[in-house]
Amino acid sequence: MEAEVTATAVEHQGRRDSFETVVDHHRYGEDDEEDALRRRHHELVVPGEDQVSWRLRAGMPGAGTALDDGEELFRTIAEHFTGQR
Repeated sequence: MEAEVTATAVEHQGRRDSFETVVDHHRYGEDDEEDALRRRHHELVVPGEDQVSWRLRAGMPGAGTALDDGEELFRTIAEHFTGQR
């Protein structure tokens, strides 16, 4: 199964030029296996000043309760992520 990629423009703490990317995929070399586990990588990118971008990345299982827990954790961290030094 091919990787599924979704990119979405978001507003993060007043920055309208932020975006999120979600990639759902199998680990490399596992696509043909019937019981291959799906994976998800979720990333928030917040452009800063002087061409610096702040990135919050999370990897998690791609299905089930672990996916729900991973997404909840990502949202909680993103809510408090300021992208400042």
